[in-house]
Amino acid sequence: MGSVGLQDFIPFTHSMAPDDFNIWYQGKFDDEFTAVIIELSEFNLENKEDMRKSRKRISYLLAESFQNIVRHRLERKETDKKGSMFGVQHRGKVITIYSSNIVEEPTKELLVKNLDKVNRLNKDELKEQYNKILIHGELSEKGGAGLGLIEMARKSGNKLQYRFEETSDGRYHFKLQLNIGAKDASQEEIESLKIDETILMHQSLSDSNVVFLFKGDFSRSTIKPMLNFIEGNQSDKIVESKRVFHVSLELMQNICDYGLTKDGSNQGLFAISLCDEGQFVYASNPVTPESQTKLTELLDSLKNLSTEELNERFRADLKNNLRNDSNNASVGLIDVSRVGKKPLVHEYVKRSDGETWYSVGALV
Repeated sequence: MGSVGLQDFIPFTHSMAPDDFNIWYQGKFDDEFTAVIIELSEFNLENKEDMRKSRKRISYLLAESFQNIVRHRLERKETDKKGSMFGVQHRGKVITIYSSNIVEEPTKELLVKNLDKVNRLNKDELKEQYNKILIHGELSEKGGAGLGLIEMARKSGNKLQYRFEETSDGRYHFKLQLNIGAKDASQEEIESLKIDETILMHQSLSDSNVVFLFKGDFSRSTIKPMLNFIEGNQSDKIVESKRVFHVSLELMQNICDYGLTKDGSNQGLFAISLCDEGQFVYASNPVTPESQTKLTELLDSLKNLSTEELNERFRADLKNNLRNDSNNASVGLIDVSRVGKKPLVHEYVKRSDGETWYSVGALV
């Protein structure tokens, strides 16, 4: 699995700068997570006037793409470098929905045949083919893959982008991307987001063993569904699982407390990754110069403290908060420092758009 650190995640802070939001997930694929994906995506679309009218069909496509992985994926083997992956990206006036799962060669051949056929059909022909399959019941054993692909093409309004990558044992990674444009998006804009670029992101996330990543508007409403992902992917190691959950919550709240609100959105990035030593939790958000000064002073004051000294500092700051009825955000970072396996690491990232993002990581 290898080691993971801050430098593995900072490139994502740069590369996702043009995006309104991103969701990436390669953990357990169960039915219960479908609703969580939709909830996270819908919240971030709600504040986007150009995408709000398309929310219903986007939700359908999110559910269908995620369920395709749940229904059709094969179990990952130890020799597989990559497992199943699901991703959502909102950039400008375009949403992309990406899914990747392992299939056998006969399934691959059927998918190629169906995808090429669907991509040759125009809007009216897609509708006619859809009705034909419904009437004659030409469905596969696993729930009608052909019908699902037709509906994806109809509701996205665009060609289905796909790739197959052969594994070492003769199976295939099937990668599918749907592009959905806002009402006023040009065809050039819609087609500008290519699956090959998305596959590179998939590879980067897999290389860093990222289980979950979210970049978007952070509010109390987004924290709950993100915690559902984290809780649902924890091991039987109860103490470690509780610590990961606790640290994740504190770093998410840290984004809410220190983040810079712009155009009504409190942007941030959160990710969690597996490594040999445990789990690495990463959070990043834009900050003002004033917040940067406060954070630097706080983190510098913590880095050389022993566990006992951190415990004393935590109790003192917590008592002070209660005494003064205040909500000092520093308590959360002190708490994370107490339970982490190593001292907190942090860095300030100057992005191409001129914003300074504060990035912090904790090994749990």
